[in-house]
Amino acid sequence: MPYLPTQSPNDDVDVPRLALPLRRHALPLLSAALLAGVLTYAATARQARQYETMSSVVSVSGNAEGALEEGLIAAPPLPPGTLQQALRDGEVVGDIARRVLASDLPPAQARALAQDVERQRRGNTFSLVRVTTPEGTRSDLYEVWGRAGDAASAQVLVNASVDALLAWDQERARERVALARASLQKQLAELNRNEPPPSASDLRWDTYQSTQARLYQALNRVSLLENAAVSTLQVVARAPEPSAPVATSPLSRAGLAALLTLFGASAVILLLEAWRRRVYDAHSLRDLGLPLLGQLPRLAAGRGGPGALQDGPLQDSLGFLRVNVLSQLPADGPRRLVFASPQDGAGSGSVVTALAASLAAAGQRVLIVDTQLHSGTGTILAGGMQRLAEGVDRLVLPGTDPLQARTLVGNPSPAYDLTLIAAPPLLRRSDALLWASDAAGIVLVLDPGTSRAGEVERVLQSAELARVRVLGVVLNELRLEDEAQQAAGSPQPLPDRNLLAGEADRTLT
Repeated sequence: MPYLPTQSPNDDVDVPRLALPLRRHALPLLSAALLAGVLTYAATARQARQYETMSSVVSVSGNAEGALEEGLIAAPPLPPGTLQQALRDGEVVGDIARRVLASDLPPAQARALAQDVERQRRGNTFSLVRVTTPEGTRSDLYEVWGRAGDAASAQVLVNASVDALLAWDQERARERVALARASLQKQLAELNRNEPPPSASDLRWDTYQSTQARLYQALNRVSLLENAAVSTLQVVARAPEPSAPVATSPLSRAGLAALLTLFGASAVILLLEAWRRRVYDAHSLRDLGLPLLGQLPRLAAGRGGPGALQDGPLQDSLGFLRVNVLSQLPADGPRRLVFASPQDGAGSGSVVTALAASLAAAGQRVLIVDTQLHSGTGTILAGGMQRLAEGVDRLVLPGTDPLQARTLVGNPSPAYDLTLIAAPPLLRRSDALLWASDAAGIVLVLDPGTSRAGEVERVLQSAELARVRVLGVVLNELRLEDEAQQAAGSPQPLPDRNLLAGEADRTLT
């Protein structure tokens, strides 16, 4: 019988593979994002109100305001970012603090603002004030923004910063004047050292005297302008006093923090999943060379009792699983299948119980051999035969040696069309491999998003060494109640071993 597709109505066939680990971790992801948003909102809402204002200045050419001829004291242009870097200079920041103390602010308020400025100075930065260039305007226009805890302090801070920048730029002009004076003095000293002798020609003396006079004249003009040097910066508009505080927008900041947390946590999960290589869907199994026989969905809360198998989507999924499992059985071979997981917690017992019920509904007689260790119920169930439903019997042999248990079960009998063996985890015990030696093969039960590809590879290696056939995989999210709680009544005593071995086709009542 050919292998059939396992798509069922509850499958999300259009979900991208990257979305599967994110969907599985959706609750912790959303919880982390919500927590980050709440904490950010609480922290932002507690912040003191801030007032912000702005002053604008423009940089003019150094030759436009009384510069000497030949460009001797023309101030160089201001490259982008120069004014912002100037606010990192200790002398500029100290000048701002002095101007704040000399302002019309109340003394206590002025001292507090000046202390904030001095702290910025000691930290070799100045974030209270920033300089920007508006987009779409001339490159020599600057905006000086400042922020403080009250409106008057914000206004004083910005205007003091602008005045300190003007003084800094004016000092640049004075430095240019000083350089010009030093250059002229050097030229004059060199000229005097090369004074022509008395016997020199009149032309040479005239040239010497005219050059000397021109240098003295230029030197006098530089000396006159040294104290009148002007800044290349001019104020366009002084900072007004802000009328309202800056909106801190706690909600928008909380939303941004939540989004950043969500994106960051999602990236971490995807990296971890790529490293751990978990099995999520048929694509993951294809990389391992295994077919997907079926996928059982998760039941809603409170639906784990006897009536859970009547759930519509689950019935459809079990129908696909039943057909695909039967297609793996040889025509003349053993009618036994071993169900096991690499590790605990995949719910192989639930898969066996649900599949047996589906087979019985289709007219099959099924024997379940449960060899798993049931915590807290092992002593009660050991050696018990139960009638789970019409056409489904259950033999409980927890922790029994597989060779002895196989003798107890005996050879296939006409009393059952199929025997389903629920074995302990393959990476913990070798029972499943021993049971599979005279069965059609092993069906792996995996928990999508929890089972790791590395564990499956180890199972395949063990099965290959034991010459056991792995038929395929069931991706299981179904979790039924313990089969002992689903059984009607107490388990019956285990009949004589010879009776089980030779008369397994008896009718149970």
